[in-house]
Amino acid sequence: MRLKHLGFTIASILTTIAVGLFSSYAMAANQCSRIFVSEMSNHEPLAEIKNLQMTHVEFLDFLSARKGQTLEPAELSHWIQRAEKATTEYFENAGIQFTRESVVHEGIDFNGVKIPRLAYDVYKIVESKQEGSPNALFFNGVLKNSKLKSLSLIYDPFLSIRQAGVSGYFLNSPHQIWFSWNSLVGRRWGTGDTLRHEVQHAFEYQKIREGRPTLASFQFIGKEKREEAYSDFMSLDEIETHLRDVRFLKNIVPRLEKSAHLESWQSLNTYRRNAAKDDIARLKSLISRAKVALAEIEANPNASLNHESGDQNVSTFFLSNPHYKLAAFIAKAGEPPPTPAFVKDRVHWAQERIQQIEKEIQLLEANL
Repeated sequence: MRLKHLGFTIASILTTIAVGLFSSYAMAANQCSRIFVSEMSNHEPLAEIKNLQMTHVEFLDFLSARKGQTLEPAELSHWIQRAEKATTEYFENAGIQFTRESVVHEGIDFNGVKIPRLAYDVYKIVESKQEGSPNALFFNGVLKNSKLKSLSLIYDPFLSIRQAGVSGYFLNSPHQIWFSWNSLVGRRWGTGDTLRHEVQHAFEYQKIREGRPTLASFQFIGKEKREEAYSDFMSLDEIETHLRDVRFLKNIVPRLEKSAHLESWQSLNTYRRNAAKDDIARLKSLISRAKVALAEIEANPNASLNHESGDQNVSTFFLSNPHYKLAAFIAKAGEPPPTPAFVKDRVHWAQERIQQIEKEIQLLEANL
């Protein structure tokens, strides 16, 4: 998921996790966690991540039982304390270092449960071990990547409560990835990789800053929100990130296979295969809409480019498009305004890139 500021606030946030609804994701992660019988290594805090997971699953059960009610801060303090304890224990045992910052969110409505005020700590990842936990290894790689030096990784234990269904998102400005507990659990049990999805957004955004072609340069704001994913806001690099999701679900994960019973491993493979099929369907829908949007820009390369920028690293130029409330071309900051010929050239690049992705999808789908 990518959140942008194109001169206004994007209020609606859509989930990118393969299974769609947060409750089904939690159920799947909970089921998959039970199939593993041993730690991957001496550095893998298996008990701690299970405790982190169950803390939030039980909190979801608590909220589900109180649908239609309003919960005051005193009723939530126990869960906030449990989440803090589970978080610090997991991070410390995994070798993940962090700083904490207090946040307050008001006016939350989670599936019919009203939470007037939710105050808790979020965790900025500042250092991570080079061995052991797959999450620690991932954070270590991101923090040491020269192209992602300005990127902040922020763990929000209640992200999926304050923004129902969301397990993570990327922000251009400030340059951040926010992620929830189910992002950590999904990578451990092999049910999804929201973190890598969001990092791909960061890589695509970096290409814009460097003046390189990327699908992320094209963004569209819908005239109205429909049931289909990304109907209200579509950045074309969602095609790249969803392709990453399918690759993750399709590829064999040796560390998981070695730590699971054969029967349970087969069940997990079935889950991953079905989730991959769902993601492919979503990916095809994104591609279909992207083709139409790009064709309209190609047919009207002389559209007015009105400059507006809310980010010092990029410039945003708005184009007219009959099917969208706004269509935008995002370019490197400080460059001359793009000519219609330049925009058309980038459209052709995007069309060729989508054709390459379609070929890869066919191969992935044929081997599901």
